Parts: sequence; structure tokens; C-alpha cells
Amino acid sequence: MGSDFTLIGQPDNIQFLWTCPDSTYLSWNSVSGAVGYQVNMLGSRNMDSLSSSATNNAVVNGVPSAQSVWFSVQAITPQGTLGKRSIAKERPAGLVSCPATCILSGTVVLNSASTTSLDLDLSNPLTSAQSYQIEYGPAGFVRGSGTTLTSTTSNFVISGLTASTVYDVYVEALCTNGQYTNAASGTFSTACATFNLPYSSDMSQAAFSCWVASDPNFVYINADCPSAGNSELTLWGQAGLYAESADIMTGGAGTITVSYDYYDPQVSPCGENADAGEQVAIGWVEPNGTFNQMAVYDGGSAPTSQTSDQFVITLSGQSSIRIRMQVLSGTSSQFDNWAFDNLLVTGGGSVCAPPTALTAANIGSNSADLSRVRCSRIRLGHRVRSGRIQPGLGKLDKQRLHLVFSQRTEPEYGL
Repeated sequence: MGSDFTLIGQPDNIQFLWTCPDSTYLSWNSVSGAVGYQVNMLGSRNMDSLSSSATNNAVVNGVPSAQSVWFSVQAITPQGTLGKRSIAKERPAGLVSCPATCILSGTVVLNSASTTSLDLDLSNPLTSAQSYQIEYGPAGFVRGSGTTLTSTTSNFVISGLTASTVYDVYVEALCTNGQYTNAASGTFSTACATFNLPYSSDMSQAAFSCWVASDPNFVYINADCPSAGNSELTLWGQAGLYAESADIMTGGAGTITVSYDYYDPQVSPCGENADAGEQVAIGWVEPNGTFNQMAVYDGGSAPTSQTSDQFVITLSGQSSIRIRMQVLSGTSSQFDNWAFDNLLVTGGGSVCAPPTALTAANIGSNSADLSRVRCSRIRLGHRVRSGRIQPGLGKLDKQRLHLVFSQRTEPEYGL
């Protein structure tokens, strides 16, 4: 036997009692048997649900007064289903009978941000407000799906947040008539957590979230280079563009070693190659903002495949540093780009001499055991039948490595 169902009437006689800058108060005739009502607003194609009400009136927030809007109301049956019939009515644009003492103007402003909290205030508090209702969530969240809290003052703190995350915040004031005002809003980011040694970044989007990009259109993480599924930092060839890490705490170290991969990409989707005279630098930034260039690469001589390099920073008491990659010369914001990857910052060390004594033993048809005098990383390659060296078999990061390769290759081990 099927479940019970209820025939229910349609709410009619929709009236707009007042319209404020970002809210509307409407009412309608009660429907016999209804346990509540759903208020809908016409979206791009359909009537979208905005809110529900247990009575025959509601204040709907987040509806700008600058444009006309169509509303409809559906009755809710005792079984929790919606009545199928409703009547739509247009609310004209413009302010109508908005309670003059209950309009929230201004914006939400930031007092301070930590890694887990935002201290916020209203630029123009409402003196007659009984309290404030705050709703927040990750940037772009849908109103009504966020987290809410109540404050008795216009200054409030949102806690329990995630570091280096952008949040949208909406604030409404509760008026003496029991209704909420329009919403003031703002978008804010929590602070980045400082990094400790050793610090590494694979230049994924997540690892780059606390970095500063001088122009995100031309300094960004490219997920398609040098091959699909890998990510690297891309800087287009416009002088002055840079990427800079968050603070890396030195922990009292006297020297710091910075190692990384870099190259001059040649083809799309990695970009076009830099020419001779077009240069990029990598170095470190002191707490006072001084940029110390430690290596400079020129488009006329830079490698065209990922190549490892490193430098050592001698400190003089700095408690923190930042790593920066900066384009020194170049005239294109769309071509002549540079790429960096696999950044590693460690305490102590000195620049390694070239590795020595790389040997291969137990060479079989498809494997070999490699060993070397440990120092820097070695990038391995193989020689195909054409005689060309192909990089990419791996990196010799440990003192010994067992390497497996295709039978159609002739491995070449070099320093």
C-alpha cells in the first residue's frame, strides 16, 4: 500500500512589506494544513529555494534592491513534501519602507589575522542593533551553508580556521522589531604558518599557497610541465615578476643550503624559451626586505630540461629568510618563461663539489646497481639507439641505487 499523501492549497496574496538594500520582508495568506512554507526566488532559469518559514511571513536576505526579483511561496505538507502549486509575484526594484533605523551600511573590516583566527569589525556599526549574526565559510560558499555565530558587539573573532585560507564573511544586525538587516560582507585570508627547517616544496598548488606571486596571471603553478601530472613554478619572461616563499625560520643556523631544479622551457604548454640576455635570479630575502641574488641564469645558456643546482647562505643572525625567484630582464608577459621545482632548504652545509666515483655494477639486461661518493643529487639518463641522451630515469639521492630500465635502452651513467 502506498504512503499517505496530502492535497494542499497554494499560498497567495504575496505582499512585499518593505525592501532594504539587501533584504525583503514579505507575507502571504496562510494555507490550511500547512506546517510551514518555502520561499523561492527566480534564478537564471528556475525558481530556487531561498528560505523556509513556520509562519506566513519571512525576511529574505541577500536579495539586492537594485533589481526587480520574482518570488513564489510553496506550502509544506505534514509529510514534509512541497505543494505543487504556487503563484509568482514580482518585487519591483528600489527601497520600499525600509526601517530607517535598521539598515546596516559599510563593510566588514579586518583588525588582525592569525593562522587560525580572524579579528573583524564593522566599518559602520548599527547603534540600535540588539546583536549581530555572523555567517562565514570558504570563499565562494553558498549563503545558508556556512558556519554561524552571534555577537553582542560589532567586534568579533572567528576562531578554529585553517592557515592560509580565504573566507567570505557576512554580518547581519538584529533590529528591535525582531528582524535582521541586510548583510555587510568582506573577504579575508588567515595568515600563513611560518616554515621551519628543513623546508621543502614540490611546487604543487597546495605547497604554493603561502607564497607571494607578484602577478598571479604570469607567476603560477603549472600542472602540465614538464609532463602531465607534475607541477612546477612558472614565471613568464617579464622583468620584475617574482615568486617569494613565506618566512622560513632559521632556528639559529649559521649557514643554510638551498637546492632546487630549474630550466628554460621550450614548448607549450610550458611556454616559449627565453633568449640570450633574458635572465632570472634565485636568492634569499632578509627580514628587512633585501633581496640577495645567489644564482643568475641566462636564456642563451640555461638548460632546457630540469637541472639541479644549489647555493649556501651564510647568515649573520637573521631569524628568518624567504626564498625568491625573480625575472631580471625580459620583455614578454606571455613567453620567454622560466621554471623551478623541488625546492629544499636545510640548515648547515656547504656547496658540494661535483660527485665522484659513480660506478655501475651487476649490470644485467634490464638493471644495474649504482653507487657514488655522496654529496649532491645526480640526475640519471639513458642513451637510446639514436645515440641521444634522454633524461629522466631518476635521481641518485642515496649513496646506492638499484636501477631498472628497458631492454631497448643502453644506460649511460655520468656525472
